[in-house]
Amino acid sequence: MMESIRRSLDRLALYLPGILMALFALGSWWLVRSLPSIMADAPSQSVRHEPDYYLEQFSVKSFDKQGRLTREVSGHRAKHFPDTDTLEISNVTLRGQNPNGQRNDVFSANSMQLNSKSGEYELTGQVRGVIAPGKP
Repeated sequence: MMESIRRSLDRLALYLPGILMALFALGSWWLVRSLPSIMADAPSQSVRHEPDYYLEQFSVKSFDKQGRLTREVSGHRAKHFPDTDTLEISNVTLRGQNPNGQRNDVFSANSMQLNSKSGEYELTGQVRGVIAPGKP
């Protein structure tokens, strides 16, 4: 009788590591499934129409590959809105030259709204434009 019990315990000792690993694997699976997902339950931040940065009394210049000034945008105050990816500039002045430097066009307005996605802009409020004639 003792011999058969001992033989049964020896067989159990052979399979015990496999049984324990299976129990730990099932316990881990249950624990992961039961815990709330960290990524799925992250609170979604509502994007409001509020500026994320400001520029004051600024001037931005663009140059071509040869180092010649192609355009300049200056303004009193600019606000960037991340929800629409737009830039609103007050008291704006735009200066542009053609690649030869022969024309110096100047536009000014009370405000400008620039859409970064499309690259389009809209001037509003007392818009003035001076297009200089080309050099002979």
